[in-house]
Amino acid sequence: MATVAASVVAAAVLTAGAVVAAPTTQFASARTDTAAPERKADPHAAWRERTDCDRRVDRGPEADLRGGRTDGRPTLGGGAPSASPAPAPADATRGESTPATPEPPSPSPTPTPEPPAPSPTPTPEPPTPSPTPTPEPPTPTPAPTPTPAPTPTPEPSTPELPATGCESAIRAIPAADTLFAYRLDDPLGSTTAADLVHGATAQYDGPRTTEGWSLSDGVVREPTDDFTIQIWFRVTTGGGRLLGFSSSTQGLSVYYDRHLFLTDDGRVEFGVFPGAVRTLASPAGYADDRWHQATATLSGEGMSLYVDGSRVAHDPTSQHGHLYSGVWRIGFDNLDSWGPDTPSRRTVGGSLAYAAVYRTALSAAQVEAQWNLCK
Repeated sequence: MATVAASVVAAAVLTAGAVVAAPTTQFASARTDTAAPERKADPHAAWRERTDCDRRVDRGPEADLRGGRTDGRPTLGGGAPSASPAPAPADATRGESTPATPEPPSPSPTPTPEPPAPSPTPTPEPPTPSPTPTPEPPTPTPAPTPTPAPTPTPEPSTPELPATGCESAIRAIPAADTLFAYRLDDPLGSTTAADLVHGATAQYDGPRTTEGWSLSDGVVREPTDDFTIQIWFRVTTGGGRLLGFSSSTQGLSVYYDRHLFLTDDGRVEFGVFPGAVRTLASPAGYADDRWHQATATLSGEGMSLYVDGSRVAHDPTSQHGHLYSGVWRIGFDNLDSWGPDTPSRRTVGGSLAYAAVYRTALSAAQVEAQWNLCK
């Protein structure tokens, strides 16, 4: 009976894939020490054996591989069907614990991953409509104020001469008695002027259209107390120097004498300085935009002033001028401190023509004849 039990245990161990050595010695000792009571045959042993075999078959193909069969039936050793191990006798297990036959671990089932829960699609909030700005009414662009085109200041063209006979009037005086004579009708921008009697050349100091222009031949001469100066003018305002004897050809002279000028009210004045200011003035003014001829003489008979061929003033006591060397200069120069009628400006605000200087004092008859040729 003990032999059968050992065989059953061995078969069960081989079937499970592990070999457990039977404790035969211990059993033998136990049997020697204490006689185990005889166990009765189990009428259900065959049924348990078949049930155990069926359980091993249910474990799957692993048991078939260990038994060497491929038909799904369990085998043991030489092919005999294995019996289920009988329960160990009570005396054999007293005081000992029979090790349990380990079963192979069941593979953990691979968890089927659950699909990730879809993230909820956020419902977009409708955009807050931007407030439509209320358009401001456009500021009306003011119409540009038309800038009036500047009225060009007409540059005086070649000055209109008083009359064609004026040159004849100048030439009526012998050339030997004529120091120089200039028409003053040179084109604008000219820097020189030609003497119509002797052909000499004089230099302009500035254009005739600008304030402060003058003309001089640059010849320095000794002072004289016997001469005649003559010039034509046309103005609308008074003031300014017409012609005289100067110590400089440019700018303001230190010495200035023997000259004709216009007062601020348009009267013609002639002055000399024999140590004191001596002047002669016309009774009337001539700022009437008409051509006029002014003539002045100095000699042993005194100083005389003529306008348009007629003598308008005379001083027999004034017979000399200031003693200094200088040049004859037409147009702008100094007039400071020249008597009670000193003008406020030094340049004539109009046109000049036919300026001449003679070496002698012309008579009243000669001056009147010239006027009659020019008028």
